[in-house]
Amino acid sequence: MVYAGRLYCNRWKSLAEIGKALRIINRDGERMVLDIYTQDILSEEQKSALSPENFVFLKGSVNQQQLCDVYRNADIALHVESLDKKFRLVTRVSFSTKIIDLMASTCAILAVCWNQHTGYKYLKDNDAAFCVSDYKDLLPTLKKVCDNPKMIQEYARKAYECGRANHSSAKIRRLLLDTFTDAINRKHPKD
Repeated sequence: MVYAGRLYCNRWKSLAEIGKALRIINRDGERMVLDIYTQDILSEEQKSALSPENFVFLKGSVNQQQLCDVYRNADIALHVESLDKKFRLVTRVSFSTKIIDLMASTCAILAVCWNQHTGYKYLKDNDAAFCVSDYKDLLPTLKKVCDNPKMIQEYARKAYECGRANHSSAKIRRLLLDTFTDAINRKHPKD
């Protein structure tokens, strides 16, 4: 698994919970790991929670081209937000362009967010990701994925198809053109 991005708004806590699940999953041998690519400087608490003992590996920052290569070599890309009440409310209506990037990445997506988060609802409604809205569901979800690796390919395809169907540049251009045309026609109706 791969996470790329900032750790603020307590996103690191969600990543730490994934690490706890990985520690259990990998008890009898390594089956799944988490690589984190971030420019953030971590506190000692964060370093302890996001450590190799929990099968979490900090990789530093990468540029956009390097990130494409990272995703190309990964199975699952993460979209995470904090489940702390304060940060759930702060991030609830954000829809990160990162979600669109993840859909184009050829990876399956694991979204760990509040179930009222806009990105979570979008991915869930489109069946475009493994969606977890409660930390207690992380371990069963990750175990299920480990035990059924074809699910990764299935959800990679679903994510990609959702992105292609809903976020292609041609579709966006057409939508913008239609919106502007409609606005012009309303302001200057044809007689």
